[in-house]
Amino acid sequence: MKRGLTLLEVLVAAVLVSAGAIVLSSAVSGSIRAATEAERRSTAARLADSVLARIEAEEISVLESSEGTFEDDGEADYWYEVDTEEGEEANLREVTVRVLWLGPEGERSFEVVRSFFNRQAAIVTPEQETP
Repeated sequence: MKRGLTLLEVLVAAVLVSAGAIVLSSAVSGSIRAATEAERRSTAARLADSVLARIEAEEISVLESSEGTFEDDGEADYWYEVDTEEGEEANLREVTVRVLWLGPEGERSFEVVRSFFNRQAAIVTPEQETP
């Protein structure tokens, strides 16, 4: 009785181990991509919140569209666009903040839409008052 493995058994085992390694590395690679995308989207959400805060502080006007970068925030890979239009109610503006960045598949974005009270339109000057 001979003990040991035949060449065919060794080759079959090597193929099975290789296939398992390929599947495992593919799963790890996909997980890393998903984690990176989640981190990028989380950063974009935080940056969109900072743009909304600047709009609330009236550092960015709700009366016109604008764009800018986050270089001062240490996030040079991201930029933003702000689009604004009349809201359905009086003195409301619908503001869309879009944070963009370049990912492996090309340009990616995160978007937030919010309504803001248009303080400038709501101010009544003495000349506008009716007796």
